[in-house]
Amino acid sequence: MPREKSPSATELLQQVSDIMEERDLTEVLLREDGITLKVRRGSEPVPVAFSQPSDTVPLPSADQAEPPAVQLTPEVGELIRSPMVGLFYASQSPEAAAYVEVGSVVSEDDTLCLIEAMKIFNEVKPDFPCEILEILVEDTTTVEFDQPLFRVRRI
Repeated sequence: MPREKSPSATELLQQVSDIMEERDLTEVLLREDGITLKVRRGSEPVPVAFSQPSDTVPLPSADQAEPPAVQLTPEVGELIRSPMVGLFYASQSPEAAAYVEVGSVVSEDDTLCLIEAMKIFNEVKPDFPCEILEILVEDTTTVEFDQPLFRVRRI
């Protein structure tokens, strides 16, 4: 039985772009066979991890006009990702203070946020003591499985 030909990088990018357009997605993260492809639509420049920060790469825009150049910068810290699809809550209730803020130092027992899935509130906790460098999602927004929630530094 003959093997199916793998799509070229251009064909794969076109297929991902078509899916994003059909489903009105703004970001797609694809990981397969050691290759990671992250595509994001929009007019805002997006930092991309790369070892040579002086390089720039054009990103396709939704209207196919001249895309903005993105400055490639090395990322600092590690990511804590969403363990499930659901609604992100930064605090226990709208009146309560956020579980963490940028600069907070937390242990493995501390709650970082809640993710509501099917009316069940799931606590997200770090696997290691860390400092919160960046909160990557807004309160009460929908998050996808494996979406980065926090950028942290191990302590």
